[in-house]
Amino acid sequence: MAGRLSVSLLLLLLVSAAGAEERDVVLVLDNSAAMKRLDAKGLARSAVGGFVETLKGDVRAAIVLFDHSATVSVPLTAVTDESRLEFLEALQKLNYHGIYPDMARAVEQAIRELEVNGRGGAEKSIILLTGGLLDPSDTVLVQSRLRALGYGVGPIDGIMGPKTRGALRQFQRQRGIPAETLLPRLEKVYEARWQGELAGSAARAGIKVIAVVLGEGFAPGQALAEKTSGEYFQIPKAEDLAGVFERLSKAFSQEAEVPAPALEAPAIQVPERVDPLPAPPAEVALPEERLEVAEEVHAFFLVLMIMLLTARVFAEVAARLQAPPVIGELLAGIVVGPSLLGWISPTEVIKLLAEIGILLLLFEVGLETNVRQLARTGTKSLIVAAGGFVLPFALGFGLARWVLDLDMLPSLFVGGTLTATSIGITVRVLSDLKRQASHEGQVVLGAAVLDDVLGVVLLALLYEFAIGGGISLANTAKVLFFIALFVALATPAAKLLSLIIHRFDSVSEIPGLLPTTIVALVLFFAWLAHTVGAPALLGGFAAGLALSRRFSLPFGLAVPTDADFAHRVEGQMKPIIHLFTPIFFVMVGLSLNLREVDWGSLFIWVFSLSLVVVAVIGKVAGAMLIRESWHARLAIGMAMVPRGEVGLIFAELGRVSGVFDNEIYAGMVIVIALTTLLPPFVMKWFYGQYGHRLPLEATKA
Repeated sequence: MAGRLSVSLLLLLLVSAAGAEERDVVLVLDNSAAMKRLDAKGLARSAVGGFVETLKGDVRAAIVLFDHSATVSVPLTAVTDESRLEFLEALQKLNYHGIYPDMARAVEQAIRELEVNGRGGAEKSIILLTGGLLDPSDTVLVQSRLRALGYGVGPIDGIMGPKTRGALRQFQRQRGIPAETLLPRLEKVYEARWQGELAGSAARAGIKVIAVVLGEGFAPGQALAEKTSGEYFQIPKAEDLAGVFERLSKAFSQEAEVPAPALEAPAIQVPERVDPLPAPPAEVALPEERLEVAEEVHAFFLVLMIMLLTARVFAEVAARLQAPPVIGELLAGIVVGPSLLGWISPTEVIKLLAEIGILLLLFEVGLETNVRQLARTGTKSLIVAAGGFVLPFALGFGLARWVLDLDMLPSLFVGGTLTATSIGITVRVLSDLKRQASHEGQVVLGAAVLDDVLGVVLLALLYEFAIGGGISLANTAKVLFFIALFVALATPAAKLLSLIIHRFDSVSEIPGLLPTTIVALVLFFAWLAHTVGAPALLGGFAAGLALSRRFSLPFGLAVPTDADFAHRVEGQMKPIIHLFTPIFFVMVGLSLNLREVDWGSLFIWVFSLSLVVVAVIGKVAGAMLIRESWHARLAIGMAMVPRGEVGLIFAELGRVSGVFDNEIYAGMVIVIALTTLLPPFVMKWFYGQYGHRLPLEATKA
């Protein structure tokens, strides 16, 4: 074993030394509980840390940690003294707390990272560190494989319950497999499903896979290595990992020109001894680094141009077809992203711009929130909002948890997504129909305002649950306390700061003070919200609420409001909002990889269509709780159905926090798209048929 390993590493070293000078490598590290049995002392962390510490030359590295999901903990970054700290911090998360490993998702993420951020002339490699042959009788593993293959198994809880047993029987009947070979065959079917496709993707991109397998042999890792002209190392003990990664580090370092000494010993330390004299080489390398950065910046300019233009074109087409523009922007991301053309994949920079887009979107929601509207429409808006919030949440949660057998947290996110109402789309449709001033229009607008406020609170709760606070009464009380405290203090504070901004704006002789200071205010309150334990999104909402022309403090406290100033804030902020918010919706489309969705699976269709039915029934049923004519109640219920951008915020939060897998996320986007796209057409038909039975103007009390 040791001899074969040394020979393989020697060959790898020779190839690396003769190859391209630039090297890009992604470390894909198994972080599941299965690894803990093989590496109880956590030796992999120090072995990989030593690998990063000793890398030399023009090497860029990335780290992907995976269990049932995959996270790019460090994107492709030049290995320098400064960046090594970032790598070592990421390795602290290698704690083997994951439920089960999904190598397919992890390797795919690594391939995407190299395709999107890798350098054109660089030698590209993936180092996959995982455990050996998994125990096919592990119930959690069985459940995860069955779910990946499209079978309904219920929650992945390690319990061989009726759902899991039924799914196994269905798999056995469909494949005609004897009971004694059922579980090993399940693993082979799962392996075959992704192995060939991933190997093909890596080979086409010129990526070598180096599989380092701890424990017993692992056929998929070996196949990936063979099909990509990489290497496969089977390591019997965790104690051997340090030596393997030390040699791999030398193989990836440019100074490894003489293979034998590099393998044998760290005796050649001359470059390190003359460390104080590297000034000339550093100066020589600087233009090359600048050129590389410049190329990356230019490439990003092109990516951003494509995102903005396609978002605009698709939004215009959607508007011409009488559909909400947000659907066009979402579709733009799907078209240019991994689902279809594959031109753009989500990167850290795009994600950052999308985060700013979400903040400004919530700022706009707060800016357009009219709290006084609730008082004018009275208890009817309150009943419609409460019913349209509680009923979709209860129905969505119940369907996801007890019918579709999702886990608790995904079920809560599903229910939360169904509570959303897009006030922007609702207002646009009512305005187009000239029904904004009607009685039912006023009820809808008041209810939608309260629905937004309740939705932001629920979003904050789910955010806290998702990032690790857990679902408990104490945690819920803590989050609600922080939300109440933040809104109670931040909104008046933002209002007072806006008065200061107003004062400076009146004396400033330099144009552009308003957008600069308002954006700074939004960012500051987003940071403050995160600091006190509330989601950053709440900061944007609070800032918008304070700057609204309809702002008022509770208990009748009056704050002087300059309508002209508030109008100028809206006017000067709109272009910035309209620049960044499409990036968020395009990002949602980019994050949705429809190629990964098993469209032949019954689950995706049952999940999507049943939730669409529940989403519509929940909102319409909420309107049925008030005393109005049937036509008025139906009109109000239909106007509350569109989820739009608010629903997408819920779904995206579920995805980035790892609560939604790709299949559930795709299903939720389908639900949001249908409940956003169909109601405007149904409402136009309804008012065309029955609009004469409803008064055009609201009756005055």
